[in-house]
Amino acid sequence: MFSTPSELEQWLASNNKEFKLYSDYFLETDKGEKLENGIQVIKRLGLANQAVLFSSASDNSAVIEEASEIGVPVWSKSQFFEAKIIKGDNIS
Repeated sequence: MFSTPSELEQWLASNNKEFKLYSDYFLETDKGEKLENGIQVIKRLGLANQAVLFSSASDNSAVIEEASEIGVPVWSKSQFFEAKIIKGDNIS
């Protein structure tokens, strides 16, 4: 789980594991500062083939169009019924 794009970038630099990235569209710091949106981060890092965008904006046509331009599926947050976070060496 990453709080900022830079944390994701640091993890990518030191890991070569296969993964699926689930990103929100709206990204901001814990102080409320706006960051790149999830699609911009996915595009910039070249992760479109292994990413899913989930967002409360999943019904926003501009968000859907922006995601489809790079081939990223968009899921509504309601499609996530249960999440389990695994930390440390237990990540598979």
